[in-house]
Amino acid sequence: SVITSLKAAFFSALLATVLGTLGGIALARAKKGAWWAMGLTGLLALTLTTPELVDGISFLPWFVTLGVDWGFSPVNNGMVRLVISHAMFSLAVVTFIIRARMGTVDKSLEEAGADLGANAWHRFKDITLPIAAPGVMAGALMAFTLSLDNTILSSFVQQPGYTPWPVYIFAAVRVALRPEVAAMSTIMLVLTLVALGLVGLVLKKTGESASGIVKTMAGS
Repeated sequence: SVITSLKAAFFSALLATVLGTLGGIALARAKKGAWWAMGLTGLLALTLTTPELVDGISFLPWFVTLGVDWGFSPVNNGMVRLVISHAMFSLAVVTFIIRARMGTVDKSLEEAGADLGANAWHRFKDITLPIAAPGVMAGALMAFTLSLDNTILSSFVQQPGYTPWPVYIFAAVRVALRPEVAAMSTIMLVLTLVALGLVGLVLKKTGESASGIVKTMAGS
């Protein structure tokens, strides 16, 4: 169960970071009042306020429809289900963190690269991505911690053989709190605190204020 949780957290953080990086940069570069930017911001904000119980009830029939009714076999794998559901759960957090980071960057840096002959890919690789790197790292760590302690959503989409650690604990403590469960829970707690500490350190290094991150996550 611990290995399952760590794998799901890593791959879901990777997926959420890739999508969140693209979304965050796109929102930061969108023109003021763009309809698609307002729609995307509203959709992402909705995912932050939707209870995990509702997410789980929504994901489960979706996976069953794709995997059983439509024969799309990859979603019948328990790890794939955990990765997709956890990534979609943390995608909004990653996107808003990166949007907060890129919102303070002067667009003239990218425009100067274009004037010097750099194409869109090289501007993204050599200018935009290095600037966004602290936000990307912070978003990835946040996605990792959100996946690591996800219980409600995991309990809906899990399959036999792919039970994550929080769900295993939830079932185990109903009977008795065994010493190995308590010991491993302590280790997982320390791992989560270390990851959150790294998030705070990275955000502090970027010069982003806590109030600025909160405002951006609120869509203001």
